[in-house]
Amino acid sequence: MSVFIELYQFGMIIGCIYKPPNYVGDFVVALEKLLDTLEKQKQLCYLPGDFNIDILKSDVHAPTADFINCLFSHSFSL
Repeated sequence: MSVFIELYQFGMIIGCIYKPPNYVGDFVVALEKLLDTLEKQKQLCYLPGDFNIDILKSDVHAPTADFINCLFSHSFSL
């Protein structure tokens, strides 16, 4: 689930994302599509949210590593 607003006067998009626990793999696929769309907007973008992903397990859980790589490949940071 997500909500986005565009602040025209500041040239920025702010989105808030909630991902229920589990389902990391499907979420990453959907996030990749979303970030591709946002990237085309050429605006500053903030994505706070409750991702329910333990990023400390990225070295032993492939879907978590995919999540981090997806964010980094679209120039987002944690």
